[in-house]
Amino acid sequence: MALGSCTGIRLGRPPRSLLADASAAATRLAETGLYVQLRGDSKAATLDLAPVKRTLSLWNGMVSFSKCTCTQESDAPRVFRIDVSEAARFPRVLRISNAGFLEGVFSGIAQCKVSVALEDERRDRFVYRVCQLV
Repeated sequence: MALGSCTGIRLGRPPRSLLADASAAATRLAETGLYVQLRGDSKAATLDLAPVKRTLSLWNGMVSFSKCTCTQESDAPRVFRIDVSEAARFPRVLRISNAGFLEGVFSGIAQCKVSVALEDERRDRFVYRVCQLV
């Protein structure tokens, strides 16, 4: 079975489409209820470090060829930094679609719009900047 057929992600699309497709895939996956890491808190209206780290605990199962760490950079606005290292085998298309996936997951957890930007790209490392939008 092709990746696109099981995730709904249309391969070969421009970056904006990859982000949107991956975000929608994350929403569909969260709605299945299979992964506790993807569930939001019924009272949540914000994103906190604990659920971000809980979600990232799935990282090794999804992309075992890299490592990630996460820190909170600011409280107002809420901004988190996810540093990805050992990422030489992490293709650009996956970096982009993963940003969209994280955006969908974190927006669902926080129950508000969250943006995820891909920054500081190098061959073997990069950063996701996660920002809760007001």
